[in-house]
Amino acid sequence: MGASSIATENCMKILALILALSLSSVAYAENEIVGAFGVRLGDAIDERMEFVEQNDKGALVYKFTPDKRHEYFSEYTVLATIKTKIIFRIIAIHQYANKEACHGRRRILRVALSKKYGKASGLTSFIPVWKNDNRAILLNCKGYPEKGLQLEYLDKDLETRAMEEKADDVKDSL
Repeated sequence: MGASSIATENCMKILALILALSLSSVAYAENEIVGAFGVRLGDAIDERMEFVEQNDKGALVYKFTPDKRHEYFSEYTVLATIKTKIIFRIIAIHQYANKEACHGRRRILRVALSKKYGKASGLTSFIPVWKNDNRAILLNCKGYPEKGLQLEYLDKDLETRAMEEKADDVKDSL
């Protein structure tokens, strides 16, 4: 085997390795939790979102209408930090007539989320949880009849930031 054919073979191996690594990084990027329904965790509140209230934990609550609604959900909200108005939680909810309908849709969504993000990495009180670093997705049928099917995307670091911003806001009154 000549030097040029060895060099060509080595180049082919290197190219194959680069291709394999680039494909795995693309697959990882698809599995990264960035947001849902056209809203990204860590982005600032969009002026089209409707302010609802400041909740009991000091977060700002906004309603929004996604450009493309999901057939399983009818209400969409985000929670944002009080000062910087950065989105740290995205919530989609729908009331179903009964628990069975809710659980049926939840099973379908669990499979869909597993196909997109991989197998759920844990259970919290029977709630499947998908995690990437400091981000998580939770899927649940909550407290009938008042809550229904609920899907949440959460950035835990930004949630901590939200509490810190609220604490800064109230510390002078102590």
